[in-house]
Amino acid sequence: MSKKDPSWKLFIAQTLLDRLQTMRDLAPDVRLSEDIEAIHQMRVASRKLRAALEVSGGIAGKKQISRWSKAIGRVTRSLGRSRDLDVQIDFVAGYLEHLEDKRDRIGIERLLLRLQQARQRYQPKVIDAVERFEKSDAVESMSNQLHEIILKANRDGGRTSSGQPFTQARRHILKRLEELHAYRTFVDRPTMNTQLHEMRISAKHLRYTLELFAPTYADDTLAPTVRAARKLQNALGKLHDCDMWIDMLPRFYDAESVRHEKFHGHRRGLKRIETAIENLTEHQRTQRQQVYERFASYWHKIEAKGVWVELRDLLDNPPAPLTPTTADQPPIEDDTPEHPSPPPHEPIVEVKTGLRPTHPMDN
Repeated sequence: MSKKDPSWKLFIAQTLLDRLQTMRDLAPDVRLSEDIEAIHQMRVASRKLRAALEVSGGIAGKKQISRWSKAIGRVTRSLGRSRDLDVQIDFVAGYLEHLEDKRDRIGIERLLLRLQQARQRYQPKVIDAVERFEKSDAVESMSNQLHEIILKANRDGGRTSSGQPFTQARRHILKRLEELHAYRTFVDRPTMNTQLHEMRISAKHLRYTLELFAPTYADDTLAPTVRAARKLQNALGKLHDCDMWIDMLPRFYDAESVRHEKFHGHRRGLKRIETAIENLTEHQRTQRQQVYERFASYWHKIEAKGVWVELRDLLDNPPAPLTPTTADQPPIEDDTPEHPSPPPHEPIVEVKTGLRPTHPMDN
């Protein structure tokens, strides 16, 4: 059975349309910028929409799907940068509120100020990205074509049970699982920052693919594996956040000292800022060690429980076909890790780095 199977086309087209509509519903609140969670929810919706587009071959031409993905990707990147700054600001404000050594206040307040300034400068780009999304010909074309695909699939018997969604689930989930397992040799190597970050990206891709196909299985069959992938993604995300702070904070101080000396004509007062930044950097190093140990322990725990083996068995022995539908899917969840240390963002420092932020979709 090919991807032209109407049950498959109905399932994937309805999923895409639902996620596109979620983005459209959230756009007005994002433009107003009164609720930072609206930005987060729209960004999550865009990432999950792009994840669904990656497996949607056969419902439209490759060029058309690429055009849709690029239109959504522009929104993802813009909202990712603004979300990063919102989360960073929230973290630094909380850190400042509970700061025990009051001598560090001036340095942390300076960091918070630069983050707030960067976020304010970035807001016009957020508004522009949302308005371009709302007016995009590609987005309108996507909506219209998906409606047509759904109508035709229903006429062609798309509501009839078929094994095709399971075939697609096996193909795409196994691909993501293999990508994740390619990094398993780095689990016990805590200094391999880049590889562990790439492992987080693979865990995210596996999670999104599992969530995409979950409605084709009865009784939340994929739920345990979805939880495992989500926990891995969040743990590795926290680890990367710490790495980003550790990398960025010294560079922030260097840039701030240049700015301070240029404005004041002297370096007096910089020592307190330097000490505060050094203390926050050390805090992140301590956090990183704790986060890494929890991650490694959890990985070995789920491997010992045979979570991945059970997933392979399920994919190789699918249940009787269900009528594919997205009607009972839960709303898009908040997938942001509980950041002890949100990832810093480049605009506060003019120094380039090979490290990449945690959230943008192009990770």
